[in-house]
Amino acid sequence: MKWILLIIGMAWIALGTWLNIYPQQSRLQVKSLLQRVPGKWLAVATAVIGLLLLFAAPASHQGAGFVRILGILALAKAIIFAVLSVERRSRLLDWWFASTNEQVLRISGLLLVIIAVVLISWL
Repeated sequence: MKWILLIIGMAWIALGTWLNIYPQQSRLQVKSLLQRVPGKWLAVATAVIGLLLLFAAPASHQGAGFVRILGILALAKAIIFAVLSVERRSRLLDWWFASTNEQVLRISGLLLVIIAVVLISWL
């Protein structure tokens, strides 16, 4: 189960680093990806991540509660993606990508890297 947390942590470090180094390019690529993928698939992917985090939480001896909270938050996000209509989801994504500036993307990437490093360090 530790390998699940390790893979998720490494993926989050890669994504957070990408957001910090190339904020504008990452915004455009993530926006195009999210606009092409149906909302139900986003909900399923997020739910799978949440379930994996909940399933692998006992492997993190020091931070099992932290990992469970991350899993619950991912499941809540999956539920929101599942119940949003296509129009509302599109408006939400348009708002997010139009209103975020480079600093917000960099801070988001930095927070993602910090969370991932904490996740990996507690294995």
